[in-house]
Amino acid sequence: MDLRYLPAPVDDPQPMPCLELRPVGDALFLQGWLEGIAAIEAQGWARLQALGAPAVQRVLTVGGGAQNPTWRQFANRPWAATS
Repeated sequence: MDLRYLPAPVDDPQPMPCLELRPVGDALFLQGWLEGIAAIEAQGWARLQALGAPAVQRVLTVGGGAQNPTWRQFANRPWAATS
């Protein structure tokens, strides 16, 4: 039986821990979170396209994030910018 525990953002059976300390400033910490979320979202869109889904043309955001100008800066980056 192949058990997979989710959520698991990367299929890696031997992940290395990320033990870096929190950045000194709150702004840098928030930037890191937002960049991470935007990168995961972009990876998801790229994976769907790799599986045969049509390329993303437009994404509509709802909720509090849609009102946040800082989040919109990250969310509006090109989808091809996955790394």
